[in-house]
Amino acid sequence: MEEREQRSKEGREQNAQGGILTAVKFAFRHRQLRFLIIACCCFYLASLGTATYSTVMAKSALMTEEEITLALFLYPVGNALFTLISGFVSDKFGRKVTIVAMSCSALTCYLLFIFSGMFKWTPYLTGFAIGGFMGSYWGAGDTIGGIMFSESTPTNLRSSVTVINTLLNGVMGGLATVITMILLPIIPEHMFGYMYLGLTVPGLVGAIVIMWLFVGETRGLDLKTVTGTEWDKPKKVKEEQQDGE
Repeated sequence: MEEREQRSKEGREQNAQGGILTAVKFAFRHRQLRFLIIACCCFYLASLGTATYSTVMAKSALMTEEEITLALFLYPVGNALFTLISGFVSDKFGRKVTIVAMSCSALTCYLLFIFSGMFKWTPYLTGFAIGGFMGSYWGAGDTIGGIMFSESTPTNLRSSVTVINTLLNGVMGGLATVITMILLPIIPEHMFGYMYLGLTVPGLVGAIVIMWLFVGETRGLDLKTVTGTEWDKPKKVKEEQQDGE
């Protein structure tokens, strides 16, 4: 207990100054936040799927206005249901399990949405699937970008580190948009759905793998004593303690 208290004290003193630059340096020095940033880069690459479903239904799946209307009837149902599930999973099983589970759910729902639309399955399923994707995706996104970033960071840097997540969202979303702007003129409209699928699937798969293998759980931590070194390798923690001395 004395060693843990000393480590927490040294960590707080070492990072007494806040600010975005300090937060960025801190994040890249520590394993947990470093891999959270990498996971977010993959995860936000898939954000294009949240803004292009109308284009997929109209241009690629060639759904009529009536079919799109029927699909949108069940969109909020799927969205609300999977958002609710995300909240229950987070409270019951923890943040890491929530992100992995809801990312898998988002991946499954988006695949179902694309194939349901492209192969002319019922529009009700198409609408429910894209609603499920949205609820799952943002449920996982709020957990990884908001909750886990905050719970992995000392109190004085918590707000600044959260800004990093916002920047990552904008940068990766912009990168995905640039890629589509390059591809759209050379890809037939009926292939748009598969193009968006090609950007969404790798991003979600990458986030799932990184979260499962390299990121530690944060549920139940005492946020007053978090230093960010809890997930570092023992050798690195020891070196940081020696530097603090």
